[in-house]
Amino acid sequence: MQITGLCDRSGSFGVNVIQRSAAHPWNVRITFEVLVPIAYIGILHELVEFFGVGKVYTSGLHATYRVTRLSDLVVIMNHFKLYPLITSKVQVFILWAEALEIVQSKQHLTDVGMSRVMSISGTTGRGMNKALITAKPSLVTAVLPPYVVPTVINPWWISGFLSVYSSFTGRHTMESWRGYMISKWKHAFTVGFDIRNLEIAKLISRTLNIAYYITTDSTRVNISAQTDDECVRVFNFLSNHPLLGPKVELVTAW
Repeated sequence: MQITGLCDRSGSFGVNVIQRSAAHPWNVRITFEVLVPIAYIGILHELVEFFGVGKVYTSGLHATYRVTRLSDLVVIMNHFKLYPLITSKVQVFILWAEALEIVQSKQHLTDVGMSRVMSISGTTGRGMNKALITAKPSLVTAVLPPYVVPTVINPWWISGFLSVYSSFTGRHTMESWRGYMISKWKHAFTVGFDIRNLEIAKLISRTLNIAYYITTDSTRVNISAQTDDECVRVFNFLSNHPLLGPKVELVTAW
């Protein structure tokens, strides 16, 4: 579940239908990617070892784990069927897996199959490309399946989810106590979510026993530990469920 948690945060599922030539007008390209800052490239190499498929690419300040070969994508699909995503990203995965199975069975070579894949491409990744919109103006994008919020959350999923995009900070302060100025180190932990995953944020908040709050513009929800007791609870949790990658050392120092 730790890998699933990481991918729930940083993974993406793409279905793109590309126009090639008059003889073979449409080509289906299905991808799975995990994008992280370059400092976390080691995690992507762990994904290559874990899945046994895919490659790692770098571009500027980011690194990407990418899988494009059909047989390799089946490995990815089977993992997430066994260890399901739990954020709203699972809705996209379900459609992505449907498109992959259509292509795997070669049903995309039929008009009905290709139309379905085209419809799915409008919902996943970056949506329909301009060539497809021009050629199929009446094509309706696929509807996302219903999202069922889980009632429990696996602690290892939380560990994977926090492995890249979470913040562990500390700062030195001076506080007055009985007429004396004492030096104190203030810890803080924060992780943010899109508001669509508010219920997941609540689950993590309850598991870690720390507070969450919705931003003033109502677009995001943050989980935050500010007091010493809250930070100790976060540290104890991560001691039992260590993060992936270089942030393990950061948490230890924190």
